[in-house]
Amino acid sequence: MLEIKNLTVSFSNTEAVKGIDMKAYDGQIVSVVGESGSGKSVTAKSIMGFDFGAKVKGSIRFDDKELMKLSQKEYRAMRGNRLCMIFQEPMTSLNPLHKVGKQILESVKVHRKSTDAKITNEEAKCRVIEVMEEVGLNEGIYDKYPHELSGGMRQRVMIAMAIVNNPGLLIADEPTTALDVATQDQIINLIREVNKTHGTTVLFITHNLKLAKQISDYVYVMEKGRIVESGLAEEIFENPKEEYTKKLIDSIPRHIKLKDTMLEK
Repeated sequence: MLEIKNLTVSFSNTEAVKGIDMKAYDGQIVSVVGESGSGKSVTAKSIMGFDFGAKVKGSIRFDDKELMKLSQKEYRAMRGNRLCMIFQEPMTSLNPLHKVGKQILESVKVHRKSTDAKITNEEAKCRVIEVMEEVGLNEGIYDKYPHELSGGMRQRVMIAMAIVNNPGLLIADEPTTALDVATQDQIINLIREVNKTHGTTVLFITHNLKLAKQISDYVYVMEKGRIVESGLAEEIFENPKEEYTKKLIDSIPRHIKLKDTMLEK
Protein backbone atom coordinates (compact mmCIF):
# COMPACT_ATOMS: atom_id res chain seq x y z
CA MET A 1 0.00 0.00 0.00
CA LEU A 2 1.06 3.56 -0.72
CA GLU A 3 0.24 5.96 2.10
CA ILE A 4 1.08 9.66 2.10
CA LYS A 5 0.62 11.82 5.19
CA ASN A 6 0.99 15.58 5.51
CA LEU A 7 3.16 15.87 2.38
CA THR A 8 4.52 19.35 1.78
CA VAL A 9 6.70 20.26 -1.20
CA SER A 10 8.31 23.70 -1.34
CA PHE A 11 10.39 25.67 -3.83
CA SER A 12 12.14 28.55 -2.03
CA ASN A 13 9.24 30.26 -0.23
CA THR A 14 6.49 28.77 -2.40
CA GLU A 15 4.53 25.68 -1.35
CA ALA A 16 3.59 23.60 -4.39
CA VAL A 17 2.00 20.86 -2.27
CA LYS A 18 0.37 21.84 1.02
CA GLY A 19 0.11 19.05 3.55
CA ILE A 20 -1.82 16.43 1.58
CA ASP A 21 -2.88 12.93 2.64
CA MET A 22 -3.39 10.16 0.09
CA LYS A 23 -3.74 6.36 -0.05
CA ALA A 24 -3.56 3.76 -2.80
CA TYR A 25 -4.32 0.21 -1.71
CA ASP A 26 -2.60 -2.78 -3.31
CA GLY A 27 -4.04 -3.47 -6.75
CA GLN A 28 -5.99 -0.21 -6.96
CA ILE A 29 -5.93 2.34 -9.76
CA VAL A 30 -6.00 5.77 -8.14
CA SER A 31 -6.14 8.97 -10.18
CA VAL A 32 -4.85 12.38 -9.12
CA VAL A 33 -6.71 15.00 -11.16
CA GLY A 34 -6.06 18.72 -11.50
CA GLU A 35 -5.07 21.51 -13.83
CA SER A 36 -1.48 22.35 -14.65
CA GLY A 37 0.26 23.70 -11.55
CA SER A 38 -2.08 21.98 -9.09
CA GLY A 39 0.79 19.95 -7.58
CA LYS A 40 -0.04 16.51 -8.93
CA SER A 41 3.21 15.91 -10.87
CA VAL A 42 5.28 17.33 -8.02
CA THR A 43 3.59 14.80 -5.74
CA ALA A 44 4.50 11.99 -8.14
CA LYS A 45 8.15 13.07 -8.32
CA SER A 46 8.28 13.22 -4.52
CA ILE A 47 7.03 9.63 -4.27
CA MET A 48 9.75 8.55 -6.71
CA GLY A 49 12.42 10.33 -4.67
CA PHE A 50 13.65 12.42 -7.60
CA ASP A 51 15.93 15.36 -6.90
CA PHE A 52 14.09 18.26 -8.54
CA GLY A 53 15.24 21.15 -6.37
CA ALA A 54 12.38 21.03 -3.87
CA LYS A 55 12.19 20.65 -0.10
CA VAL A 56 9.98 17.66 0.69
CA LYS A 57 8.47 17.05 4.14
CA GLY A 58 5.98 14.57 5.53
CA SER A 59 5.59 10.81 5.29
CA ILE A 60 5.54 8.56 2.20
CA ARG A 61 5.19 4.86 3.02
CA PHE A 62 5.28 2.01 0.52
CA ASP A 63 5.98 -1.70 1.01
CA ASP A 64 5.99 -1.00 4.77
CA LYS A 65 8.99 1.29 4.27
CA GLU A 66 9.21 4.98 5.09
CA LEU A 67 10.58 6.25 1.78
CA MET A 68 11.50 9.64 3.24
CA LYS A 69 14.12 7.92 5.40
CA LEU A 70 15.80 6.01 2.57
CA SER A 71 19.30 6.92 1.44
CA GLN A 72 19.74 7.86 -2.23
CA LYS A 73 21.33 4.45 -2.80
CA GLU A 74 18.33 2.67 -1.26
CA TYR A 75 15.92 4.82 -3.27
CA ARG A 76 17.76 4.05 -6.52
CA ALA A 77 17.46 0.34 -5.75
CA MET A 78 13.68 0.71 -5.48
CA ARG A 79 13.26 2.80 -8.63
CA GLY A 80 12.83 0.56 -11.65
CA ASN A 81 12.10 -2.36 -9.34
CA ARG A 82 9.30 -1.72 -6.84
CA LEU A 83 8.64 1.87 -8.00
CA CYS A 84 8.28 2.84 -11.67
CA MET A 85 7.11 5.94 -13.52
CA ILE A 86 6.15 6.71 -17.10
CA PHE A 87 5.92 10.24 -18.45
CA GLN A 88 3.93 12.30 -20.94
CA GLU A 89 6.67 12.32 -23.57
CA PRO A 90 8.64 9.05 -23.87
CA MET A 91 11.46 10.74 -25.80
CA THR A 92 12.50 12.55 -22.62
CA SER A 93 13.27 9.12 -21.09
CA LEU A 94 14.36 7.03 -24.08
CA ASN A 95 17.91 7.27 -25.41
CA PRO A 96 17.64 8.16 -29.13
CA LEU A 97 20.99 6.46 -29.85
CA HIS A 98 20.05 3.01 -28.55
CA LYS A 99 17.60 0.44 -29.85
CA VAL A 100 14.51 0.09 -27.68
CA GLY A 101 15.10 -3.60 -26.97
CA LYS A 102 18.52 -2.83 -25.55
CA GLN A 103 17.05 -0.13 -23.32
CA ILE A 104 14.44 -2.48 -21.86
CA LEU A 105 17.15 -5.14 -21.48
CA GLU A 106 19.24 -2.70 -19.45
CA SER A 107 16.33 -2.32 -17.00
CA VAL A 108 16.37 -6.08 -16.45
CA LYS A 109 20.14 -6.17 -15.90
CA VAL A 110 20.13 -3.24 -13.48
CA HIS A 111 17.33 -4.89 -11.48
CA ARG A 112 19.14 -8.23 -11.30
CA LYS A 113 22.34 -6.50 -10.23
CA SER A 114 20.58 -4.63 -7.42
CA THR A 115 18.99 -7.86 -6.15
CA ASP A 116 22.08 -10.05 -6.70
CA ALA A 117 19.96 -12.35 -8.90
CA LYS A 118 21.88 -13.91 -11.78
CA ILE A 119 20.48 -14.02 -15.30
CA THR A 120 22.06 -14.85 -18.65
CA ASN A 121 21.84 -12.46 -21.60
CA GLU A 122 19.62 -14.95 -23.40
CA GLU A 123 17.25 -15.23 -20.44
CA ALA A 124 17.11 -11.45 -20.13
CA LYS A 125 16.33 -11.02 -23.83
CA CYS A 126 13.57 -13.64 -23.61
CA ARG A 127 12.05 -11.71 -20.71
CA VAL A 128 12.19 -8.47 -22.72
CA ILE A 129 10.50 -10.03 -25.76
CA GLU A 130 7.86 -11.58 -23.49
CA VAL A 131 6.95 -8.22 -21.93
CA MET A 132 7.05 -6.46 -25.31
CA GLU A 133 4.49 -8.91 -26.64
CA GLU A 134 2.40 -8.34 -23.52
CA VAL A 135 2.15 -4.60 -24.29
CA GLY A 136 1.39 -5.19 -27.97
CA LEU A 137 4.86 -4.82 -29.53
CA ASN A 138 6.09 -7.54 -31.87
CA GLU A 139 9.61 -8.94 -31.68
CA GLY A 140 10.71 -6.84 -34.67
CA ILE A 141 10.42 -3.68 -32.56
CA TYR A 142 13.35 -4.92 -30.43
CA ASP A 143 15.87 -3.62 -33.00
CA LYS A 144 14.12 -0.32 -33.73
CA TYR A 145 15.31 3.10 -32.57
CA PRO A 146 12.85 5.38 -30.72
CA HIS A 147 12.53 7.82 -33.64
CA GLU A 148 11.34 4.96 -35.87
CA LEU A 149 8.26 4.41 -33.71
CA SER A 150 4.97 6.29 -33.38
CA GLY A 151 4.11 8.13 -30.17
CA GLY A 152 1.79 5.34 -29.09
CA MET A 153 4.40 2.67 -29.72
CA ARG A 154 7.02 4.65 -27.79
CA GLN A 155 4.62 4.85 -24.86
CA ARG A 156 4.17 1.07 -25.06
CA VAL A 157 7.97 0.74 -24.90
CA MET A 158 7.98 2.86 -21.73
CA ILE A 159 5.25 0.71 -20.18
CA ALA A 160 7.23 -2.43 -21.08
CA MET A 161 10.32 -0.92 -19.46
CA ALA A 162 8.30 -0.04 -16.37
CA ILE A 163 6.68 -3.46 -15.85
CA VAL A 164 9.53 -5.73 -16.95
CA ASN A 165 10.63 -6.15 -13.32
CA ASN A 166 7.09 -6.54 -11.90
CA PRO A 167 6.90 -3.31 -9.86
CA GLY A 168 4.47 -2.87 -7.00
CA LEU A 169 3.63 0.72 -7.95
CA LEU A 170 3.38 2.25 -11.41
CA ILE A 171 3.03 6.04 -11.60
CA ALA A 172 1.70 7.23 -14.96
CA ASP A 173 2.15 11.00 -15.31
CA GLU A 174 -0.11 12.29 -18.12
CA PRO A 175 0.85 9.29 -20.31
CA THR A 176 -1.78 9.97 -22.98
CA THR A 177 -1.69 13.76 -23.36
CA ALA A 178 0.46 13.79 -26.51
CA LEU A 179 -1.55 11.02 -28.21
CA ASP A 180 -4.60 11.03 -30.48
CA VAL A 181 -7.92 9.89 -28.99
CA ALA A 182 -7.82 6.35 -30.43
CA THR A 183 -4.27 5.78 -29.17
CA GLN A 184 -5.20 7.27 -25.79
CA ASP A 185 -7.87 4.61 -25.38
CA GLN A 186 -5.39 1.87 -26.31
CA ILE A 187 -2.88 3.06 -23.69
CA ILE A 188 -5.61 3.37 -21.04
CA ASN A 189 -6.75 -0.18 -21.77
CA LEU A 190 -3.15 -1.39 -21.62
CA ILE A 191 -2.58 0.19 -18.20
CA ARG A 192 -5.81 -1.41 -16.95
CA GLU A 193 -4.67 -4.78 -18.30
CA VAL A 194 -1.30 -4.44 -16.52
CA ASN A 195 -3.16 -3.65 -13.31
CA LYS A 196 -5.49 -6.62 -13.74
CA THR A 197 -2.85 -9.14 -14.82
CA HIS A 198 -0.08 -8.27 -12.36
CA GLY A 199 -2.00 -6.65 -9.51
CA THR A 200 0.17 -3.56 -9.93
CA THR A 201 -1.00 -0.52 -7.99
CA VAL A 202 -1.36 2.40 -10.41
CA LEU A 203 -1.21 6.12 -9.59
CA PHE A 204 -2.61 7.87 -12.67
CA ILE A 205 -1.82 11.59 -12.96
CA THR A 206 -4.07 13.53 -15.32
CA HIS A 207 -5.85 16.83 -15.98
CA ASN A 208 -8.60 14.89 -17.77
CA LEU A 209 -11.46 13.86 -15.50
CA LYS A 210 -12.98 11.73 -18.28
CA LEU A 211 -9.84 9.56 -18.35
CA ALA A 212 -9.86 9.40 -14.56
CA LYS A 213 -13.43 8.11 -14.59
CA GLN A 214 -12.57 5.62 -17.32
CA ILE A 215 -9.61 4.04 -15.53
CA SER A 216 -9.91 4.67 -11.79
CA ASP A 217 -11.18 2.97 -8.69
CA TYR A 218 -10.63 6.11 -6.63
CA VAL A 219 -9.96 9.78 -7.45
CA TYR A 220 -8.20 12.66 -5.70
CA VAL A 221 -8.86 16.16 -7.06
CA MET A 222 -6.04 18.68 -6.51
CA GLU A 223 -6.20 22.46 -6.74
CA LYS A 224 -3.33 24.82 -5.88
CA GLY A 225 -1.43 22.20 -3.91
CA ARG A 226 -4.35 20.89 -1.88
CA ILE A 227 -6.71 17.95 -2.20
CA VAL A 228 -10.14 19.56 -2.48
CA GLU A 229 -12.19 16.40 -3.05
CA SER A 230 -11.73 12.64 -3.08
CA GLY A 231 -13.92 9.60 -3.51
CA LEU A 232 -14.89 6.70 -5.72
CA ALA A 233 -14.59 7.60 -9.40
CA GLU A 234 -18.32 7.23 -10.12
CA GLU A 235 -19.27 9.33 -7.09
CA ILE A 236 -16.89 12.13 -8.01
CA PHE A 237 -18.14 12.24 -11.59
CA GLU A 238 -21.87 11.86 -10.90
CA ASN A 239 -22.13 13.92 -7.73
CA PRO A 240 -19.21 16.37 -7.36
CA LYS A 241 -19.33 18.49 -4.23
CA GLU A 242 -16.67 21.13 -4.91
CA GLU A 243 -17.00 23.94 -7.46
CA TYR A 244 -13.51 23.19 -8.81
CA THR A 245 -14.46 19.57 -9.51
CA LYS A 246 -17.66 20.71 -11.21
CA LYS A 247 -15.60 23.04 -13.40
CA LEU A 248 -13.34 20.17 -14.46
CA ILE A 249 -16.37 18.06 -15.35
CA ASP A 250 -17.99 20.94 -17.26
CA SER A 251 -14.81 21.29 -19.32
CA ILE A 252 -15.40 17.82 -20.81
CA PRO A 253 -16.98 18.24 -24.28
CA ARG A 254 -20.70 17.44 -24.17
CA HIS A 255 -20.51 14.84 -26.96
CA ILE A 256 -17.97 12.85 -24.92
CA LYS A 257 -20.23 12.89 -21.86
CA LEU A 258 -23.17 11.70 -23.96
CA LYS A 259 -21.03 8.94 -25.46
CA ASP A 260 -20.02 7.74 -21.98
CA THR A 261 -23.66 7.70 -20.86
CA MET A 262 -24.70 5.65 -23.88
CA LEU A 263 -21.87 3.17 -23.29
CA GLU A 264 -22.91 2.72 -19.65
CA LYS A 265 -26.47 1.91 -20.74
